[in-house]
Amino acid sequence: LPDSFDGTSPAALLEVIYKGSDTYFSRSLLEFMPRAELNLLRDDKDTAFFPFRNGVVKVGKDKVTMLSYGELGLHVWRNQVVQFNIDIDEAFDDKHVEFMDFLMRISSDDGNRTMYVTHLIGYCLHKWKDPTRPYALILAEETEKEKEGGGTGKGIFFKAISKLLNVVFVDGKNFKLDKSFAFQRINLDTQLVVIEDCRKNVDFEGFYSNITEGVTVEKKNKDELYIGYQDAPKFGFTTNYTIQLNGNHAKRRAKVIEFSNFFNPKKTPLDYFGHALFDGWDDDEWNRFYNLMFRFVQMYLTDGIPEAYSSETLRRKNVKLTWGEEFCDYFDDIERGKWHGFTDEYTAFLKVADYERKDYSNKRFRAALEAASDAYGLTFEIRKNRQDMNRKEFMVV
Repeated sequence: LPDSFDGTSPAALLEVIYKGSDTYFSRSLLEFMPRAELNLLRDDKDTAFFPFRNGVVKVGKDKVTMLSYGELGLHVWRNQVVQFNIDIDEAFDDKHVEFMDFLMRISSDDGNRTMYVTHLIGYCLHKWKDPTRPYALILAEETEKEKEGGGTGKGIFFKAISKLLNVVFVDGKNFKLDKSFAFQRINLDTQLVVIEDCRKNVDFEGFYSNITEGVTVEKKNKDELYIGYQDAPKFGFTTNYTIQLNGNHAKRRAKVIEFSNFFNPKKTPLDYFGHALFDGWDDDEWNRFYNLMFRFVQMYLTDGIPEAYSSETLRRKNVKLTWGEEFCDYFDDIERGKWHGFTDEYTAFLKVADYERKDYSNKRFRAALEAASDAYGLTFEIRKNRQDMNRKEFMVV
């Protein structure tokens, strides 16, 4: 800066601005200033864009190309620019990418599970929001013993996505949806919100409107801001427990990724790789990683999301969470393909579980039978046996 301007020093000029800031920057004065219309870079239905230091990567179903910022001619949020000079390489071998190795391990080296996971990463990275696909990702665990959960690599999963997106991480243990300023860290440039380490019995239904409509952001001493569906961030959750997904509404909105126990507190990713993932990577490894993520986006754009993988353990955890461990044990022992007297079975269940009728009504018992059959991919049938005085019977097959 010059020593003075028209006889006024920079320090003296700043002092004048500070003293008159209430006038110079008042809302009434700013209302008369011309509005600047910004044409922001946005993904569309068939294309995803990723701004890097040396240009913008355009990902389509069939091709990944590089555009200069001048060629693009659009505005980009500064903190969405990845600070890396990318080199497009569609011919790389994904077997030589550490993050791909990680994904295979959390998927138990199961090809179908790995494909499901990689397509969901592509879904997260594609910022265009399809109104027919308002999904939230839930990272759960394979183990049925929830106290033994943790250390499976769920944090690494979303950390990888944060290398390409502007992600806000929220402490799920202390998060309350009805609390004032719950989403105060969300801004217009936020692309994904991750609620980490959710508490047991978290109210997933409470997030429905945020996932399917938009997000209302309330910040201290500022006007409330509503971000509509297309501009609102997507949502992700991590938990050592099972998030209750009752009814078709919840099931339609949740995409659950079940982490194997390959990584655990006694065998961490640090032990397996010899270093913390992402730390100490050279430019070649970073370049392979980014190109791998572009490939996942292409897979999603081409195929959508494959049918979800759900293990016997996860299905059992969901049944147990809603209908109780005693019912879960009872359901495991029901003889399949045989008609059972409803009243007899209900009475036997109450006796084994040490319940009174007021503790577990016959209406709840029937609902549990239907829900558990659906969760396990079985058929629940009920009838009146006319040859036995219209006695009500059920069968699971």
